[in-house]
Amino acid sequence: MNTAHLEAGRLADQLDADRELLMRFRQIENAGFRLIYPNRQELFNELITCIIPSAKQELKVMGICISLFRESDKPVRRITWDSAKTADGLVTIIEKGCTVKALFLKRYPSADDRKYYGLGPRADLYFMRERDEEFDYDFRRGRRLKIIANRSVGHFIRVMIELARRSQNEGAAERTEIMNRLQICEYIAFPSLSLYDVDEDIYVTPYLNRRHCSSVPAFKASGKLTDLYAAYNGHFEATWKSAQASRVIDERFVELLAAKPKAIVELFESKVMEISDREEARVKKSPIYNEDPERYRIEEKAAQEILHGPDAMLSHTA
Repeated sequence: MNTAHLEAGRLADQLDADRELLMRFRQIENAGFRLIYPNRQELFNELITCIIPSAKQELKVMGICISLFRESDKPVRRITWDSAKTADGLVTIIEKGCTVKALFLKRYPSADDRKYYGLGPRADLYFMRERDEEFDYDFRRGRRLKIIANRSVGHFIRVMIELARRSQNEGAAERTEIMNRLQICEYIAFPSLSLYDVDEDIYVTPYLNRRHCSSVPAFKASGKLTDLYAAYNGHFEATWKSAQASRVIDERFVELLAAKPKAIVELFESKVMEISDREEARVKKSPIYNEDPERYRIEEKAAQEILHGPDAMLSHTA
């Protein structure tokens, strides 16, 4: 029996299958898909060392706690985590003209927020995500993620302080323009994904059931005109522009920094030391307070004391 025609048919079928597969790959690429990371930690190793430092126009970050400065508890790292170096890198790209927008999951919803979203008086979105994340139920009722969030807010305030410090010899208008390139907001939603949008590349990590975020695959989409990039960037922009999104750093504090950078930076550092001493005293008196997220809001408290505390009049008139 001559089977040559059968072999030729199989070859034609294989070529058709290869063409179909190639066409599908091209369709996926045209939609914006570029790369998949086996886990989020692989992305972070590259994000911190290469991607963020290379940002030129815009960096947009959205997540639960924005763990740029301290990753969650369980990743396997190939790089040394240096929060001060990360903060300095953000200052550098902002000075060069990059705009940075960060969206945190809202840490302390108001009564109006709860009413709008149908949240009960004791509901906590951090607790909901952390409860879904671990088989080990030592999740501390959402405290771990909220502690990371509070620390991250403190680091972003430090970035703002450093921008004011470095630009104190500039004119007030130019200093204001530089500082306004950093904006931080909080949003309310069920935690579902994190986004890192750098110029024309966007990195997406979904939160999967019973999976620690560091072990979840992430992917990269590229090209502002592609469908995939546009969809996820649109998600960020819609959340950012939502009426329920709220600023984290009080604009009045930023205005004070812009108007009197040297005096306010010095007052801020003094306040941070005072509050740190008070917090340490509370921990010594009651060690369980070390697990309270309020323990990690030192920079926020310093900014608020400058605006509303005993030295408020001094800071507004000095």
